[in-house]
Amino acid sequence: MEYSHRIAITVFAELPCEVVANELLSRIEGMLETLGVTRDREVQRYWKIPEWFKCRITFDGSMPDESDWNNLLAALGTGWDVDHIGQEEASATWAVSKGAFCSPNVRFANIEIFPILAIRNLSDDDSST
Repeated sequence: MEYSHRIAITVFAELPCEVVANELLSRIEGMLETLGVTRDREVQRYWKIPEWFKCRITFDGSMPDESDWNNLLAALGTGWDVDHIGQEEASATWAVSKGAFCSPNVRFANIEIFPILAIRNLSDDDSST
């Protein structure tokens, strides 16, 4: 199946160890498996705040309609700041001061959706220099 968009979700969570961080990422991945196919997962200590982990997962999928976008955000937490939603791109940020998240350990989160074609075009531009 050919997917048109990349969906990237990054959460910063205060957690005791990498094992627990991977468990959190797996839980989020399970909640969002209808988005598409998991492309990449990353868990690492956050260099600015050593008690936090940066957990990132990317999916290849399709651009959700507005209802699916709102359901996606609601599944993860309340109090999102929607930075942008358009026909081809969307982004939102969440901070602990704004509402509740699906895990009380999460301190900040970000979701971005953008066309895969834009990634390919950037790669093409890089190869010509």
